[in-house]
Amino acid sequence: MTTRLPLHPRPLADEALSSWVRRLGAAYDLTPDRFIESALGLSPPAGFLGVIDNEPPNDLVEALSERTGTSAERVSAMTLAGYGSLLLGASASISRSATEIFVDYVCQFTCLSPAGPRRTAPVTQLSTRWRPWICADLLDDRPRSCRRCLITDPIPYTRIHWRAAWMVSCPIHEVALEPLGQGCEGMAARSYDWAPAQLVHPVLLALDRLTLEAVTAGVIALPSGRRLHAGIWLRALRSLVDELIRSSGVLRCGAYARVTRLWRDAGRAFHEGIPRAPFEMFTAEQREAVLMIAGLTVQKLNEGAPSLAVRASKPLPIFALLRPSPTTGPDLPSRPSSPTPSSDGPVAEAIAAARANPREAYRIRQYLIRREHAENVSQLDRCLIELGFPIVTEQPLRLPAGTTRAAA
Repeated sequence: MTTRLPLHPRPLADEALSSWVRRLGAAYDLTPDRFIESALGLSPPAGFLGVIDNEPPNDLVEALSERTGTSAERVSAMTLAGYGSLLLGASASISRSATEIFVDYVCQFTCLSPAGPRRTAPVTQLSTRWRPWICADLLDDRPRSCRRCLITDPIPYTRIHWRAAWMVSCPIHEVALEPLGQGCEGMAARSYDWAPAQLVHPVLLALDRLTLEAVTAGVIALPSGRRLHAGIWLRALRSLVDELIRSSGVLRCGAYARVTRLWRDAGRAFHEGIPRAPFEMFTAEQREAVLMIAGLTVQKLNEGAPSLAVRASKPLPIFALLRPSPTTGPDLPSRPSSPTPSSDGPVAEAIAAARANPREAYRIRQYLIRREHAENVSQLDRCLIELGFPIVTEQPLRLPAGTTRAAA
């Protein structure tokens, strides 16, 4: 029987695994590497400790669970892998290549350009271990952190959502995330007291505020009042980023003009200063520049800018907004629990109208199909069926005036 460690501080809310391991080691005046060797009987990571915040070895998760009495699920939830494939995409495996995962995650949604050309165009420099939002430079031992969060924390610690490239600021304190030495978080933050914190553009703060809400609450409320599951938001945002950085050859239906105008509105030439590579291979400065343009795009779309619409469609695919947030299944994030989807409002009205009138059911379905790539029709039908929406594939005949359905 494994002996429990006498001292084992509990994990904090949204704490990164590397931060917790450091605090466990500090309780015994041990470095993280020595703690892993002495207390857990395992070999420490060969490189930075921060790599365990991505996908830690199973034996490390099991050992921490046994020695501290913390469930393995709670330990896994302190990693980026703990967000699950719904939010962060599945890991590459024998059965699925990185290219297939890229297409499924990044090319699922349409914002500025039809997704079809992006699905078939090759992705330059896509590594075999690629995962969305995961960047090697964010997994070192100087994690980007909010200085003010660390100063005000009763127990300073690193948040796991600071380890991903989906945000560049702390919307709570409205300052930029900065690389600070891990292990003495509060001391590292206070050592910068003499220098002012780096402020962030309001457009970026607005975008990061939505993302923070997604990864901590599991759902976001858009300015329109619509609520989106975090998985939809993160995939749609990554799709928008892809549209902004892809080569001009895949930007169809007037998208090239829209994208170049957005770059100009941000004070940059089209693709100025960025490589032809996936977003996750960009430098921190390049990622911030692209997210700034993404935030500007989201702001314009929320304001109803007609010049950005793809064939006058909604900013996000209609079927994705109709689909309820999933509440079961292995893909759901360990952190947090999924919200209960709402069934009122325009969606419920459209379903009721479709049930009452086959012509209306046919019209609504055709309206949605026109705004989706042909490959998505079967997926659209599955989503509609889940909502209780009748599938009418052929246009019903219009009855002559004064003729009842029974008489017909």
